[in-house]
Amino acid sequence: MVNLETYRDPCRTMNTLLFEEKKCFYCTKREREKSGKDQKKLFTLTKNLMRSNSNVNLPHFTFAELLADKFSNYFTSKATLTRNKIILDNPNTTSDISMDADIMFNGNMLELFRPISVFEVKEITIKYPNKSCDLDPLFLKNCVDQLLPLIKFIVNRSMDESVMSLYLKRATIISLLNRPGLDKEEMKNYRPISNLPFISKLIEKVVASEIEEHRAQ
Repeated sequence: MVNLETYRDPCRTMNTLLFEEKKCFYCTKREREKSGKDQKKLFTLTKNLMRSNSNVNLPHFTFAELLADKFSNYFTSKATLTRNKIILDNPNTTSDISMDADIMFNGNMLELFRPISVFEVKEITIKYPNKSCDLDPLFLKNCVDQLLPLIKFIVNRSMDESVMSLYLKRATIISLLNRPGLDKEEMKNYRPISNLPFISKLIEKVVASEIEEHRAQ
């Protein structure tokens, strides 16, 4: 028993020190993320600390293809109903409903996007999280140096023509329960989460950056 207690005492001390260090680390990190502009990082940090269950709950199914079709039909129908309701609530407008901005922009119109350089593509790619999409042929961040000229060409071509190719509009969809405890057999309790290919997200970031850059002028 003496040897056991001699072993347990330093274990308790070590556990206490580890707890305090972890507490200090995460408190500092939380305050840093809280003071920043990226609320997504703060949400991810909180979710990890709370050890939220990331398992995907799905309705009972026999064939995955039939369940995918069921989700697709439901979400498509829901989007159509929502759009029709907006039109019915605004009978004096056309189907192309204009949205009134809270703040009017009085500067010069952005008529053309500025072509980006290879350096800018690499800079954005390096900062991008280490995530991938099932539609990506490979994890592009691992071979970005070799593909930079091609990626730059695709991005600039898309912005020059103001067109996103049909392939870049494709996404993998994950259906998640709106909150834990809801009936997983009810379609209305799910929301769709889309994961776009890497190039699509890159174009989105570049366009958003140039719009913000133009607005700030």
